[in-house]
Amino acid sequence: FGQQKTTKTGGVTVKFLELIEDSRCPVDVNCVWAGVARIKAAITRGGKTSEVGLNTMDKKSADFQGYTVTLTDLQPRQSRTSKYSPSAEQVRYRAVTI
Repeated sequence: FGQQKTTKTGGVTVKFLELIEDSRCPVDVNCVWAGVARIKAAITRGGKTSEVGLNTMDKKSADFQGYTVTLTDLQPRQSRTSKYSPSAEQVRYRAVTI
């Protein structure tokens, strides 16, 4: 949480704000429904910021000032033996593409 990354050109910064929901199927369980993870992120460019909601199911991308930010993965995944809460520090996002 709170981590941010900036594009190599320095034009766009994406900051992970919050894990809103993670109902994805644990990695070691077979589920009927895959579930969804939802995050809130801030996208900044040229001094302007927009908060966007992204998820692993149907709202994977957001457009901002000519750029598209896409959530491609969210790790770690829960298992039957390891659970986490949305406020746990171990939760982080990975593989956001711009």
